[in-house]
Amino acid sequence: MARSLSEYFSQHLPEVEGLPDEILRANFEALEEVRLERARCCFCRKPQCPYHYVYKITVSDENGNSELKIETEMDKCEHLEAKTILAKKDKYFASCRLGKRFIDRRFDNFITEEYNTEALHVCYNYVASIKERLQDGKGLLLMGPVGTGKTHLVASMIHEAIEKHVVLAVFVTVPELLARIRASFEKGNQETQGELFELVRSADLLVLDDIGAEKTSEWVREQLYIIINSRYDDLKPVVITSNCTAEELEERIGERATSRIIEMCDWVVVDGPDYRKKKLE
Repeated sequence: MARSLSEYFSQHLPEVEGLPDEILRANFEALEEVRLERARCCFCRKPQCPYHYVYKITVSDENGNSELKIETEMDKCEHLEAKTILAKKDKYFASCRLGKRFIDRRFDNFITEEYNTEALHVCYNYVASIKERLQDGKGLLLMGPVGTGKTHLVASMIHEAIEKHVVLAVFVTVPELLARIRASFEKGNQETQGELFELVRSADLLVLDDIGAEKTSEWVREQLYIIINSRYDDLKPVVITSNCTAEELEERIGERATSRIIEMCDWVVVDGPDYRKKKLE
């Protein structure tokens, strides 16, 4: 017994099930094209892929007359979506500016001691809630002596933010950033001041490492205020590390920038001995 056209299309085109054969026959070529495309994902080319680039079929019944419309609509292929996310992560890692020494620093290879466990938990929980932080603009300031693992922690935060949350996180050492800004004023420098400020302004999450280590001047204070204030105005979070106390920080970067940081960031003490010097023991 010959199958009806409704039965023929039913596996891939459930929208047309039960429609009269004369309507299906009138739209046979278009429906057959949709059936073939739905039978294989046009990205992964695998049969029965549940996500494809396909046509949308709309069936309406107005005044007792069935009407068949075929419209173009893009659906997501899970393979294409995964590839897109992977490409975005690769792009973000290439842009994050972590050097070779810190690119492999992770939370799970951070050496914990009694004096730094709380800081580790704060940083880990911060990244776990990064979507909320991108909304409220709340950041962190990690304060503590040299060699206590502050840069390891923020490098771990950058990796976690990109890998697990596909967030553009950028790492900038403040003395280097200021040196680049200063160099941008020199004639013939290809990296303009505008491009530098766009980098620190637009990143989803900005890490300013070692703030307060730069030589103090009014020019330095002004540049840091401009950077921090741009993030402040746009509710974009910033994570900062510093070897300075609160009083030293205000003296070095100025009252205006420090005031913004106090409002923007939760302050975290990362204490302990210099782990680099411990290797000499």
